[in-house]
Amino acid sequence: MIKDKPASEWEKRVSTIWCEILSITIPLTASMTTNIFSLGGNSLQLMKIIAAYRSYFNCMTHFPPITAFVENATIQGHAHLLEQTFGHGTTTAEKQTLQALHATEGKSVFIPF
Repeated sequence: MIKDKPASEWEKRVSTIWCEILSITIPLTASMTTNIFSLGGNSLQLMKIIAAYRSYFNCMTHFPPITAFVENATIQGHAHLLEQTFGHGTTTAEKQTLQALHATEGKSVFIPF
């Protein structure tokens, strides 16, 4: 696992996506506050990560701007952005959907390009 365990479902999902896109094998030698670029990530991989978030949430609109992800380029930062966008006012059905999607985290993420 990651040095400090994800504190929320949001951080768990973000860390899973980062591991898939950055081709990092678990255990990851980083923390929730390690910057993506210090892990060897680059701007193209960041765009792939953002595309994976969009695919995961099935959302092409109502999404944080790319600059927000660059300015908050940590697992914790991305999780917070996504929670702020998708986590407030969620219904029980939406929470169950999020949990079901989280259960599929071992599967590949489709990244449309």
